[in-house]
Amino acid sequence: MVKNQLENHYYHGVKQPEEARSLIEIGNATNPHGFIAYIYADGNNMGGYIQKIQTPQEYQQFSKDIFDATEKSVYKALAKHLHPHQLKNIKDQDKVQRNGHWIHPFEILTIGGDDVMLIVPADKALAIAKTIGEEFEKQLLNKGTLYESDKTYNSQLVHRYQGEKTISGEEQCKLSMSIGVLITAEDTPIYYAEKLTSQLLKSAKKYAKDLKKHNYYGGTVDFLVMKAVTMISSNIAEFRSQGLIKSGQGKQKLKLYAAPYTLYELGELLETAQVLKDAEFPRSQLYQIRSLLERGKQTAILNYRYFRLRLTNKNAQNLLKTQFEDAWCKPKQQNNNGNLAPWMSLKEDKEGSQEKVTYETIWLDLVDLYPFIKKSQNTSNPSKTQQQTSST
Repeated sequence: MVKNQLENHYYHGVKQPEEARSLIEIGNATNPHGFIAYIYADGNNMGGYIQKIQTPQEYQQFSKDIFDATEKSVYKALAKHLHPHQLKNIKDQDKVQRNGHWIHPFEILTIGGDDVMLIVPADKALAIAKTIGEEFEKQLLNKGTLYESDKTYNSQLVHRYQGEKTISGEEQCKLSMSIGVLITAEDTPIYYAEKLTSQLLKSAKKYAKDLKKHNYYGGTVDFLVMKAVTMISSNIAEFRSQGLIKSGQGKQKLKLYAAPYTLYELGELLETAQVLKDAEFPRSQLYQIRSLLERGKQTAILNYRYFRLRLTNKNAQNLLKTQFEDAWCKPKQQNNNGNLAPWMSLKEDKEGSQEKVTYETIWLDLVDLYPFIKKSQNTSNPSKTQQQTSST
């Protein structure tokens, strides 16, 4: 079935690449080598929809529609983002003889109903996840008005990205997908990776449920880049709350991450990461700004601004301002023309009494994704950025 769906994949005259035989082979297709991603997707709002079905015939049609939409969304995503890969530089003694073979660099663990589990190259994982979520909704909407929602949402209340591009909160599908994506080393134990990916899926589904109060019925994605197996003991929520949230009595609450994302936000996050890569933003400065996030809101703002102004490439400066600062980091208050970069402000209701502001940032997510972003081929070589800076 998979080969039939991907039969149009021809690359360098190779008609029938083999299936990947190990995680090492899938990791060989990633840039940089050695990393893979687990994708776990599950449908949203299914229970509520099923409760309104009144006849066996309607249920049978619903089941078929969901399975078709799930299957087609997966195949379209794989066909769009992956190509057959020739194995090179595999050094494992038991698999070295596989060098030179052409493979389809993915593994479909399951497609059943509205459930999907995949293993794919790490550098394509989030793009694949986004396409799966978008295609799932599109496939259902193509079946007529049956799955169209009559609810609309305010984009400014749902999406944190507020760049020049706008998205309408109309023409929603009643059903969508939430997706968990774990990017990790190819030698990470599978049982452990599956456990963490399931947690990410639950986090994405919780975010989708929270956004329903704004009438948003679309998809959500939570992801984590795990650089080492020892990075997280067992629980992602605990890891984030203890290590990536800074707060205290009399202090502002700072979240050093912004996941989960809506599908729209995820697309813009990937574009923002692409801007950083094309601007040749020095990796050392990326990491230095990340380290300064923990020192407080003002310290991070001042140092980020200092680093951006030190970029000798003016085009890179402008891209960062438009694609990152203006798009993600504008204050939520009206008539406030300031800039919070690298922070975003979130209004929270504290026990229904007084309003409290939490500041979060996509910077950590950008840093984690940076190694997996390939520089655009159509980008001319910009002037080299100034490599050595000192912190304020």
